[in-house]
Amino acid sequence: MVNMRLKLYLVITFLFVCTFTYHTNFRNTYTFIEQFQKILPDNAMQITHSIHTHANSNEVMHAYYSYPQFLPTMKHSEKLNNFYLKKLSQDYNSINILRETAINSPLSGNLVYAYDHTFEITYHSDNLISILENTYEYAGGTHPDNYLEANTFSLQTGEVLTLGDLFHSSKPEIEKKIKNYIIEEINLNPEDYYPDAPETISSLSLDSFHYHLKNGALIIFFNPYEIAPYPRGVVEFTFPITSSWLSSLPSDSSIRN
Repeated sequence: MVNMRLKLYLVITFLFVCTFTYHTNFRNTYTFIEQFQKILPDNAMQITHSIHTHANSNEVMHAYYSYPQFLPTMKHSEKLNNFYLKKLSQDYNSINILRETAINSPLSGNLVYAYDHTFEITYHSDNLISILENTYEYAGGTHPDNYLEANTFSLQTGEVLTLGDLFHSSKPEIEKKIKNYIIEEINLNPEDYYPDAPETISSLSLDSFHYHLKNGALIIFFNPYEIAPYPRGVVEFTFPITSSWLSSLPSDSSIRN
């Protein structure tokens, strides 16, 4: 199992290097990649690729991509590692498109194209692990794009859990209370949101909410443009696990600490 994971990792790294060095002699460009590893708590390692592309002696793009890899001592580490290796190969396509754009249409002045991706393990217990990812991308224009992704995994199965998966009973009631709370918060400052934000919230299913767990709380979030204009940034709504109506979340007593 470990060897298979290592082989997959080496293949993806090889594709990274091949793709980013293919145009070494094209239009006087070159790309170099450095890889860094850092030991983290939670039986994890942080792997970072630092990618820099130059054209005509000027840097035109940089990318920093960090992702987690878990040690074999962690339950279902292979499933989690393969999940993030697959995601790396998908996100790498976005980086390569940005690199090609930077070579063919460099930005003026001191501006460079950028793609930065980081992660944080926001919660880890015997049964669950929650990982939040932050992506920053600048491809020209008036402002960069910044958005969050999150995945919570069952350490009993290694599978990704939707928000609905965390509740063992009363899912319709929980969904109604979450929606009502978010809509009430929106109505306190409606000028910060799109006019149809309450209707957007009402139309969502419990399983479709973006969420992660952190510091004894359930955090539901919305990226820019989902329910509010870009200047509002990422919008978060926090639900303390100690709330009586969240008492069924989940069968993992440590999350309520």
